[in-house]
Amino acid sequence: MGLFQGCSDGFWKNHEDLWVGYSPDDIYDEVFGVDFFGVLTLAEVLNTGGGGIVALGRQSVGALLNASSPDVNYPFTEDEVIALIQGVDPMDAMAVEELKDLFERFNTLGSPLCEED
Repeated sequence: MGLFQGCSDGFWKNHEDLWVGYSPDDIYDEVFGVDFFGVLTLAEVLNTGGGGIVALGRQSVGALLNASSPDVNYPFTEDEVIALIQGVDPMDAMAVEELKDLFERFNTLGSPLCEED
């Protein structure tokens, strides 16, 4: 594959049947190795509203699912997405916003997978 691709967090929220390597019931904090959302699952984080760390949570789940999909040429690997989340200070609003924006930019690149809708 040539150009980078990505499907939005909203796409993944509505297409749990296309998730590869992860379950909607997986606990976010366990998958990412952080302490951000307690016992919320990946699906529950995708369904949150609001900005800040919850917006980053939504975009990071989208990024992880893009990275794990064999049908999406995402610019990060799963390990890189996880490492980026582990490296962000949840109390640093600017860092949270910058990482959220980065994931959102890549998550909205488009892909034949998410354009079939």
